[in-house]
Amino acid sequence: FGISTRLQTRRNQTTYNWLSANTYIDAFIDDPEYDRDFSNLYQDIEWRPLPWAKFSVGAQVPISDEFGNFSEINTRATFMPTDSLEFSIGHRMLSDHPVFQDSSLVDFGAYARLGETWGVSVYERYEMDDNTLETQQYSIHRDLTSWVASLGAIIRDHRGEDEWGVLLSLTLKDFPGVRVPVDFDPQGGRQ
Repeated sequence: FGISTRLQTRRNQTTYNWLSANTYIDAFIDDPEYDRDFSNLYQDIEWRPLPWAKFSVGAQVPISDEFGNFSEINTRATFMPTDSLEFSIGHRMLSDHPVFQDSSLVDFGAYARLGETWGVSVYERYEMDDNTLETQQYSIHRDLTSWVASLGAIIRDHRGEDEWGVLLSLTLKDFPGVRVPVDFDPQGGRQ
């Protein structure tokens, strides 16, 4: 059950989604996880006040005190001040989850294009609850016309044991969501 709202405007002779909000709840006949009647209340909001700025919130909050209900709020701000630079910052708060520890994660990502065929990127994730820089990822990217090849390094802190890795990625530009089922990334895919 839910409601979806979209506020649109016209930019450059096309329809542009300025603000969208989606609020919903699931009713269970048979909850496979926690034997609940209803899920949390979900809220997804995306606001694009300018073509180069986007803000989003994804949240779920409990509507009852049944076992298995928890709170999670994900926020993200993405900016693209020039055609060659994009950066984003996000925060994820998780509390009262029946399996995972409470968490307050902040992440930062940036991509800079260095000419027509080269680019560099950085991604870092920091857990504020225990002051740990969990993930650092640095990559260089090369546009190969139909493909983009990326080579990078990743460092992960597992609270006492560090993990180091090398990342190699090939992305087909026309189908960036398609993944080849071979993954050497110790993280198992980025965020």
